[in-house]
Amino acid sequence: MNSNILIKAIVLGLICFLTSCSKDNPSPACDNEIALAGVKGALYRDIAKGGDQRRFNNFLDFRDIQSIQITGEGRMCKARLTIMQKYYMPINYEIAADDQEYYVTYSGINEGSKENIYKIINGMRPALGNDE
Repeated sequence: MNSNILIKAIVLGLICFLTSCSKDNPSPACDNEIALAGVKGALYRDIAKGGDQRRFNNFLDFRDIQSIQITGEGRMCKARLTIMQKYYMPINYEIAADDQEYYVTYSGINEGSKENIYKIINGMRPALGNDE
């Protein structure tokens, strides 16, 4: 019985390894935790202005993650960036990899949205529209 479970675990691990490590596209999937941490890191560098990175990352989440395009160099992804489980906005990001590193870039968030993310995370009122 135990050897049967061990064989199933080895086969499952091998399948996961082979599907995630394709020679044609070495980049991780769009919902991979390492990739999402890379997107959060890029957002932190552009938005946080030196604040606590752990706090910043804890307030961000990704929903409705989809792969848009897969190429030999990487993956184009889109998702809904959720801030403090209350506000959300669309985000696109690209994951590329070489033999040693992953590269993550994002797009679709303008300067006004970056300022609003900063304000929300730091307890300020975001500029979400007209106050009339």
